[in-house]
Amino acid sequence: NRWRQTGEAQSIGLHMLYGAIYTVDFSHFACTTAKALQRFRMVATVYRERTQQLAEVVRTDCRPFFAGAGADFDELIQALEAETTDLTSVIDSLNRRNAVAIVRSCPTLY
Repeated sequence: NRWRQTGEAQSIGLHMLYGAIYTVDFSHFACTTAKALQRFRMVATVYRERTQQLAEVVRTDCRPFFAGAGADFDELIQALEAETTDLTSVIDSLNRRNAVAIVRSCPTLY
């Protein structure tokens, strides 16, 4: 067996799995992962604030997308703070909201 376990870290998706396999050492991967997830939380927070502000000024028929998206961003931020690796459902929800917003000619969420 040529593989040996050197530690455990959360991984979100295939790209991070590749990073774990091809990294120089575990501490480098863990540090890079922590920084990436911290950036993800910060970006999600900015988009949540943007969504809340847009919800007040967009056309009336666009407001439901933004109202619901705020809760999705809150859920995403909480999951990232709890270091939950299963973000699929909330990301899928945001993607669906964005797709519908585009079809209805509303501003996109992200």
